[in-house]
Amino acid sequence: MGLSEGDLAQCREELIDLGLVVRTGQLHASRLDPAAPDEAETDVVTVIAPEIALLRLLERERTRLRDHLEQADRAHHTLKTLAGNFLRTETLARTVGVEIEILSDYRRIQQVLEDITVTVQGNLASMHPIARGREIPERALDRDRRQIEKGVQVRSIFSQRLTSVSEDAEHLRMKAKLGSRCASRPSSP
Repeated sequence: MGLSEGDLAQCREELIDLGLVVRTGQLHASRLDPAAPDEAETDVVTVIAPEIALLRLLERERTRLRDHLEQADRAHHTLKTLAGNFLRTETLARTVGVEIEILSDYRRIQQVLEDITVTVQGNLASMHPIARGREIPERALDRDRRQIEKGVQVRSIFSQRLTSVSEDAEHLRMKAKLGSRCASRPSSP
């Protein structure tokens, strides 16, 4: 074949690792002949039937995939636990300072609202001191619907000024119809 000793040994080890050939040595040595050379002396290999080799490869791959899945499950559980600790409102309440981010970019505001929709658990309370502004009513109602469907209690306090505008009053009725608890106050902080 024209392979060097090193290349030949490397190819042979690869075939052994793949399970396509096995070392014979003591495995197939005659028990009747105690003088038979050991595996290191003979270093002989034999070919495995292709069907058996394939089954061994598949079993090895299945085991490898199970190990990866177990690792992924452990990582998922750990990350979920850590995320739960950071997403709980009790954690914020215990901190000395509360970080505030003022958002003015419309797209960033919409993304933050989507992020809240995905991560909120249990309760969502909001206050709306001014009219809806550029908020798209259908998008806001869709977020409320998704949250309510996953068991989140959605509560909102609105300024009474909103109830005087027919479109805003209709929006509040639709929120209530979905299951959101809405209240209006003369002024909302």
